Amino acid sequence: MRSAKKEAKCFLYFSTMLKADLHIHAKGDPIDIIRYTPKKLIDRAASLNFDVISITNHKKVTYNRELSEYAKKKGILLIPGAEAMIKHRHVLVYNITNKDLSTIKTINDLKMFRKDNYLIIAPHPFFIKKYCLSNLLTENIELFDAIEFSSNYTNHININKKAVMVSRKYNIPMVGTSDAHSFKEFGTDYTLIDAEKNIQSVFKAIRSNKVKVVTKPKTLRKLTMDLSKTIILSTIKKTYRKILK
Repeated sequence: MRSAKKEAKCFLYFSTMLKADLHIHAKGDPIDIIRYTPKKLIDRAASLNFDVISITNHKKVTYNRELSEYAKKKGILLIPGAEAMIKHRHVLVYNITNKDLSTIKTINDLKMFRKDNYLIIAPHPFFIKKYCLSNLLTENIELFDAIEFSSNYTNHININKKAVMVSRKYNIPMVGTSDAHSFKEFGTDYTLIDAEKNIQSVFKAIRSNKVKVVTKPKTLRKLTMDLSKTIILSTIKKTYRKILK
């Protein structure tokens, strides 16, 4: 058992780390129906004492100076980001613009963003095959800075096992995220980052594995409900777009 002194030292260390969630969706996502606006998300993050967040809508960078300043006033560093889609497979890319995002069409296009001022994370890489990198991750492992530890798992069904194995094999850090599509999914899964509150320091700390994943398994009922809701709302939005065409 840890001594009280060691426990206090451990608590002090973790309390000085940045609480971050780098995979969250908000209203304006081209694919999913999200009820809360980016500002409401920032308000929620502030109420949960987050230091760093990134709104990673599908195929869209939801970021501007007004949002950045709004987050800053709430004590939050808002990092530009998006969940890019390469032949339907998802990749998280950070500190990019919508113009940058439009250039990402193949896995090789990620090479343009293998620089210190960008960050590339493999989200839920071994989940639903159609939308996940799967073997593309291991075949192009040199393109990624980190691997996501997905919040969508239970004590008995854990899609993260293979991701953890890949992380250990290739010595690539893991980050915890919520991949939230609703406020009920936000706040229990995140990453503590040993960094200063600026983009470059956060990126450097992640690459250096100065992170701690904080996560909590879902009940099977909650996992089923969360995934079902996301799939249903996404299907509704796709159908609506087809009708408009």
